This record gives sequence, structure tokens and C-alpha cells, in this order.
Amino acid sequence: MAEAGYIRLPPAEKSRLLQRLQTLFQRAARASEPPRGFAGSMPVTLSRRHFSMIRDCDYLLLEKSDGVRYLLYATELGVVLVDRRLDLYAVSPYPVIIMPDGSLHRDTLLDGELVYNECIERYEYLAYDVIAIEGDAGIAQQSYRVRLDAIERYVTGPRTLHPATAGCLRIRRKDVYEKVELPLLFARIYQGRGGKEGEEASAPPAYTYRHLRNDGVLQNGNDGIIITPVGLPYTLRTCAALLKYKYPTHNTVDFVLWLQAGNDPATDIHAYIGYRGDNGVVRYREVYFPSRLKREWFQDYARWHEAVIECTYDRQAGEWRYLRPRMDKESPNYASVVIDCLEAIAENVTRSELVERICGVDEATRQSWTQLQASVTARETNLGDLFDEHNWAYMRTTPMSIFPPPRIISGSP
Repeated sequence: MAEAGYIRLPPAEKSRLLQRLQTLFQRAARASEPPRGFAGSMPVTLSRRHFSMIRDCDYLLLEKSDGVRYLLYATELGVVLVDRRLDLYAVSPYPVIIMPDGSLHRDTLLDGELVYNECIERYEYLAYDVIAIEGDAGIAQQSYRVRLDAIERYVTGPRTLHPATAGCLRIRRKDVYEKVELPLLFARIYQGRGGKEGEEASAPPAYTYRHLRNDGVLQNGNDGIIITPVGLPYTLRTCAALLKYKYPTHNTVDFVLWLQAGNDPATDIHAYIGYRGDNGVVRYREVYFPSRLKREWFQDYARWHEAVIECTYDRQAGEWRYLRPRMDKESPNYASVVIDCLEAIAENVTRSELVERICGVDEATRQSWTQLQASVTARETNLGDLFDEHNWAYMRTTPMSIFPPPRIISGSP
């Protein structure tokens, strides 16, 4: 985990912890046997056919952070982060995850992502769901509101002001919005952040989510929203009612990349992409990536051949464009994900349409939404006094939680 500097666990330790983790998933899903592979819940791409379901059912909204998906598993031996490849990384220093009575967590499993807070320039873990608390996987069968409350009550709340958490990884619950608060959610997302490291210069415009909370500012990259059903339990793998909306320029697919040299390996290089089907990986077609990019890939053939890469579809050019590598994944998206992505690109649902279709916006509400966006923008750009909460320098002030605890030197006066 290069982004945060955590160390991957050796195979022996990984095997023991993974067995316990998969058992928690088995109990959470009330299945007859443990799941194979990464069992975290996966959303499907939003399309217009989902609007009636969202209006008629109870849903909550979350901003879709531009981070890396990890499960957080707390045991009596420490805390580890689990990625999609089922690699485990020990979190050091120990982040001290405690129960309300002060005891340390054992067999607590959270779902969330590691995001880079651009304000304090640190990585932090944002939890948005829970599979088990102290070995009790029954929480996964509760409604989403109950699961969110459990994160706050048993994980993030008790450690907020605990002195032992100083200098550790900050763990917080993600912001959650009601459906009628969709305009407020969009008002806190603005364009203007620089692209990710490793992204092509032609990558789509970047967005940032910013919210000044009581426990410190949240400011991270954003690439859409997640629309979560309240009445369903935690669903393993793909959940047809769990929806993700990405901006039209941000709908992406993770393909596997194949490289093949032509007559002249120095100049003639072919790149093919593929997706996952029922019987394995399927070669999709050749893609005409820039020649410079293909040459760079071919020079490091061992790394890029059969690597998973994230691509977006350029509607004007009628071609897939490379965005960045997906080193956290070892297999491409399934065929249905490719179809859903192309459907979303063709439908081209905008933020305004999403608000109107979900919230039933009339003209008066539309005007108030415009005023809300203007007020939030003005508030964010107003520097004011140094100690004004909207001053960038004030928000960027280093929080106490990232200072290491003081060292007591024996024999000192």
C-alpha cells in the first residue's frame, strides 16, 4: 500500500486472518459456506430505469470518494486493511479502535475507503458500512440506518476524543444525506482539483467534495454519488439496488490490457482490452491508444501486459481512453459492467436531471438550489479573518489527532 506506507502481511499471517474474515462474511450473509474472493458489496451503474425505484423506496445518499476501497478488520492482534486482491496491510501505529466501555475491538469488520484529505494532506479511512461488531455479524442483517448508527456508536464515536488515538490513522464515518438533500450534496462538490498521479493529461475534469464538520474538514476527490437502499441488509458482491452515479465524463470500466508487438517492436505495438465473462476473460477489441503510451507500456512489458487499467469512453472520438492503472485489482470488470457503463454514457444523465427526477423539483425549488450553490461557493472562496471557519488557512490547520503522543523520559524533572 504505497499511498499510506503500510506493510503487506506475510502469507502465514494473511492466511489465518483471511479465514476468520471470510467466516464473518459467511455469518453475515447466513450462507452455508464462506465466500471466495472479495465479498464486499458492489453497486451497479445508475440508469433512468432506476428512477422510479429510488423515488418509491427509502434511500440514503453518499458522495462517491475518489479513494481506494478497503475493508478494515480489527482483531486482538491489531488492525489490518484488506483490498480487492485480498492482500492484508497492517495499520501502524495501531489506531486504537475501542468500544464505549474502553475495551479494544475484536472481530470488527468495516467497509469503507482510504482517501486523501487534501486539506490536512493526510490519508484517512472513511467507513460507510459495517459487517460485524465484536464478532456479531447480525448487524449486517439490520437496515442501513441501524448499521450507520452502529459505526458511530461503537467505532468512531468512542475514539473521537480518546488520547490514545493521537498520531494514528483517522477513522471517520462518511457523510450521509437524505434524498431531499441531494441539492446540498451537489452544492458541496465543485470542479477544480488536479488529477491523480498516473492519470493521463487528457483525463476528465476532477471534482472535489468539501464539508466542514465538527470533527474536522472533509476534503477529497469525488467522482459521483452512491445511492444506498435503507431496507436491505448488507449484500455480498453485486447488489442490484445499490446504485452509483458518475458524471457523464467519469463513467469508467476496468479492462485487462494485452500488448502485442507488430513487425517493428519499436514503433508497431498493438493494445487490446478485455472484460470478464462467464467462462473467463474475453478479448474485447483492439484500442488505438496513443503511440507514445503503448511504447512506454511495452518497455515495461512485465508490468503492463495483462494488467488491469481504468478506461473511459470518449463519445466524440468513439474510442476508449486510458485513465490510470488499477493495481488494487487483479481481474477486469464483468461484461454486464461494460454494458451498464455504455448505457450510462448513452443516457448522459446530468446532475440537474438527477435532482429533478429524484426530488421532484419545481421551479421554486430549482431557484433555491441555484441560490444554495451560489452561497456555498461564495462561502468556500471567502477568505475573511484568519480564524474564520471558511478561511483556507484555518481549515488547513493541523488537527491534534495527527500529532504523536508526548514521550515520557525517565529521570527527567
